[in-house]
Amino acid sequence: MSRKSLVVFLFVILGCGGKVGDGASSNGNDAGGPGGSGTPSSGSSGNSGADSGGGGTLTELARGQSGPSAIAVDATRVYWTNVAGGILSVLNVPIGGGTPIVIASGQGIPSAIAVDATSVYWTVYESSSPNGAVMKIPIDGGNPTTLAAGQDFPQGLAVEAGSIYWTNATSGGGNIMKVPVLGGTASTLATGQDGVAALAVDTVNVYWTISTNVGAIVKMPLDGGMPITLASGQDSPYGIAVGPAGLYWTNSAATGANGTVMDVSINGGAVTTLVGGQSSPEGIALDESNAYWANVAGAASVIAKVPLRGGTPIALASGQDGPGGIAVSATGVYWTNRGTGPADGTVMRFKQ
Repeated sequence: MSRKSLVVFLFVILGCGGKVGDGASSNGNDAGGPGGSGTPSSGSSGNSGADSGGGGTLTELARGQSGPSAIAVDATRVYWTNVAGGILSVLNVPIGGGTPIVIASGQGIPSAIAVDATSVYWTVYESSSPNGAVMKIPIDGGNPTTLAAGQDFPQGLAVEAGSIYWTNATSGGGNIMKVPVLGGTASTLATGQDGVAALAVDTVNVYWTISTNVGAIVKMPLDGGMPITLASGQDSPYGIAVGPAGLYWTNSAATGANGTVMDVSINGGAVTTLVGGQSSPEGIALDESNAYWANVAGAASVIAKVPLRGGTPIALASGQDGPGGIAVSATGVYWTNRGTGPADGTVMRFKQ
């Protein structure tokens, strides 16, 4: 497994694992139109409560977080994982802000996160393999339950039709896994997926990234079958999201400002570059009209959007400090800022 892949599963988002309408998801400053590069139209800047030039408001929902990473949102709360500073935990906060609540702690290193109407789910990996796990806790709190133990490096995570799906990177390859949300025997849907990282689902298929310098986007039916490559020759795919308009992902690029935001039909066909010239695009999430992504360049990072069918990218928030996970719902765009110190991460919202 490459170093790039390790970074991916540390900071992959549900946005990486969500789909339009489910309320869940989970680098540089330049963005460009389809196939090109350029500068995004003006949006908002600053880290707390700033009005956007694009007509929105930027709000800091939580501060003092230790490496906030993956993120998910439902109608009332935002959920995220903290993966740094020895404070390894899963938290939530109301979508309008308030006091963050730790719903699970002592979780090894929690990475991906997902939420449905009853529960919060996350993956955990340990420094020694295979001690990773897929976990669950009631949405209103309670005791964590282990849905699947003995995993190597569980990464991307999504929930659909009563099952949890995740990627499990191994030293000699990678697997696509599935387990019922009520518990039971975990199933291996696909093996031999070297470099596997982020994952997304819809009502028919599971999709994932092969996050190497010559990466790929792959799909297969939710109940298993033959993996089908939808896009090959991709430069370090990172986040992935699916919606009715197609399948979208970020290529974080191994070198230089060569990152891209990409699109392909869920049935395959022509692969489209929606945005080029990105420093290091990571998490991606969708609504009915736009794709949103985090373009990471330290403290000069940007949250941006572009129409699903292509067009001019717009910067919603600049000056963000290491954004990773991103999620979208009817109430706004949400993301985590990892920060640079042991406890200076934030959870943010942009509301139009």
